[in-house]
Amino acid sequence: IALIHNPDNVWVETNVRETELRHVTMNAPVTIYVDAYPDTTFYGNVEGVGSSTTSQYALLPNPNPSGNFTKISQRVPVKISIEPLAGKPLRPGMMVEVDIVIPKP
Repeated sequence: IALIHNPDNVWVETNVRETELRHVTMNAPVTIYVDAYPDTTFYGNVEGVGSSTTSQYALLPNPNPSGNFTKISQRVPVKISIEPLAGKPLRPGMMVEVDIVIPKP
């Protein structure tokens, strides 16, 4: 297994709860806070919304042989483009917090 990283093509992927997904729109502005740069704010836009929940890709799915159903809010991956800042390189795996701007109805 090899990791190939192109520093010119950086994005953020966040997992949004399915109950909040209805508010996410394409190209919505996003404010991004990177733990490595606490005094810097990055900006981006919603670039794509995943087609299935993250539980569908689990290596060990949680089977339920007893037949009991427990409702758990699933998460859907959302890809966010990010505008890089000079002197602030972003690396795969960095921890971030995102604020997606929700348009008012």
